[in-house]
Order: sequence, then structure tokens, then C-alpha cells
Amino acid sequence: EKPTWLINVDYKPTEDVLLYAKYSRGYRQGNINVSNTTPQGWGPEKVDTYELGAKATIRGPLYGYLNFAAFYNDFSDQQLSASLLPAPGSTASPAQAIINAGKSKIQGIEIEGQLNYSIFGLGGGYTYLDSELKSFAPVQFAGYLPSIPSNAIGDPMPLTPKHKLQLTPSIRIPVDESVGRIMLSTTFVH
Repeated sequence: EKPTWLINVDYKPTEDVLLYAKYSRGYRQGNINVSNTTPQGWGPEKVDTYELGAKATIRGPLYGYLNFAAFYNDFSDQQLSASLLPAPGSTASPAQAIINAGKSKIQGIEIEGQLNYSIFGLGGGYTYLDSELKSFAPVQFAGYLPSIPSNAIGDPMPLTPKHKLQLTPSIRIPVDESVGRIMLSTTFVH
């Protein structure tokens, strides 16, 4: 009853460069939490995702790849966590519930790449996110005040940091090919 799809167009202007555009529809089913203080349910979530990007391969003594993507995610009825506070005179206890927000968006860019020279490598990535709860209709549960989402209209979505940076230096241990390939690396994420 909730079809999903992916429409994708790829173009390779050269052997080492891929340009793409895609549109997809995603869906997450609703559910019922019967273990909550008040049995509570939430509806399905839908997202339309638009993305433009490029992927490039780097060849030669210094080799690796570089990827870039710009995206826009348009959510309808996004599933969010909300606090439930007892209404005055109610015997209910404070609780958490999953509710459906009205509309929200997450948009941004991602850049990632890896460069290698001899036995040394350096990978990295950067993500910029701009998210926003665009609309919300409070859900009412018996014995509780209207639900309170984890963020207000116009605020960023929860757990969506504006900036993320990742660096991964590595070194390949020179061993016989019959042993395989051994790499030592560490990752820094901020």
C-alpha cells in the first residue's frame, strides 16, 4: 500500500568521472507500543529524497577517489520521540512516546575521499546538515498534557549535527602478498 522507488540517471563524461542525479521515495511503517503506560500507536513515515553528485577516480602514483553529493530529504509524518507529562489530577506517570511530526527537512552536502601514495593513505570526509521541523500537530493521550516533541518548529531535528569531519590516516604494512594486505589506521571524528 506504500510503494517506494528509486529513479537514477548516471552520466560518465570520462572513464574516471561519474555524474548522477536521483530521486527516491522511502517509507517506514507505523507501529503500536502496548508496553507504554497508555497503549499508543504511530503512523507510517514517508521521505522523498533528491540527490545530485559526482564520483571521481584518481590514478597514478598518487591514487584514490573523491566523491561529492548534495541532497534534500523531505519528510512527511516523520517519527519522533516525544515526552508525555501527566495532566493535573492524573495518576499517569511521565512517559516517552513515538509520534508523527507534520513536516520536516534535512538537506546538505557530503564530500569524501581517499588519497594513497606508496604505503601511506589518508581518507577523509565532511558533511554539512541543515535540518528543520517545519510543522507539528501535538498528539493527545488520555491522562496526559499534549505531547511535546524533542524540538520546536523551526529548530534543527534531533541528532543531526550541523558539521561532521572525519579523517583516517593509514599505513600498509609491507608483507608478502600470500599473507594478504595488512593496514593500520585510526579514525578521528568531530
